[in-house]
Amino acid sequence: MRVYFKQIPIPTVVAESLTEANRLANINLKTKVAYQEQSLVENPNWKLCTVNSAGPHVDFDRCELALFNELTDIYQFSYLLRVGIDFCAVQEGCLPLHAGAVITSEKAMFILGGTKHGKSTVIHSLSQVQDIQEAGDDHVICRNGAIFGNQARRIRTQDGLRETVFEAAKPLCHFGEYSITIVDLGASNNYSKFDKDQLITDRTIHKVATKYLTEPLKIKDHSMQISDLFGEDFVDKYLSNFAAFVNGAQTVRIASGTLEFIVQSIIEGEPCLTIQ
Repeated sequence: MRVYFKQIPIPTVVAESLTEANRLANINLKTKVAYQEQSLVENPNWKLCTVNSAGPHVDFDRCELALFNELTDIYQFSYLLRVGIDFCAVQEGCLPLHAGAVITSEKAMFILGGTKHGKSTVIHSLSQVQDIQEAGDDHVICRNGAIFGNQARRIRTQDGLRETVFEAAKPLCHFGEYSITIVDLGASNNYSKFDKDQLITDRTIHKVATKYLTEPLKIKDHSMQISDLFGEDFVDKYLSNFAAFVNGAQTVRIASGTLEFIVQSIIEGEPCLTIQ
């Protein structure tokens, strides 16, 4: 499997076997990972390989990243593909995030939140507002005012028993100014400004956006620190880029409570938005 960035910040993944091609075509994979498929490419940036006896490793000289095991299921595969794409994205000067985003004609709104804290549900509701367009709801990659996000959305019922999966996001969006909102659906109603320094320095908070490149890498029964695989300098560079992203936001807010409260609060906090 090969990854390249013909158009920044879009990672294009090229399958090298029928098994890889079938996995890349899986709609559920597209709810978790931002990528597009292509069947033929010259001079890819990086090659993602299967794990050999040496375990996960990266060869910077040959641009090879070994993460995959042929026996991984689709969920493990999506996790490892995402780590691989995020690594390649950082190498290409992009910022990958565990986040969603919506776009208006004037700005972008990045939606952060832990797993099952309501990112997709909030983004789905915001995308129903006139002149708001979704740019991804779980995995977004940014660079120089452009966003590429996961191309399908999974919406769960509040009890978690049922879900709907459908293609949703616009392939590539552009923005100037932007804000960041951390959401927590179901908690007590609260909408307030959030300290940028706390988002940058408090690991328990910023990991909701950075976890794929800061939390330990897990392959079946194997676990290792991301810094041991990619190097301390890589992690420092990624977190430095994340800090610059947070500091560049017009505002950082936290929004918790019911869906109606969160969506209404976000809209009222953004003068460019109105509910029709």
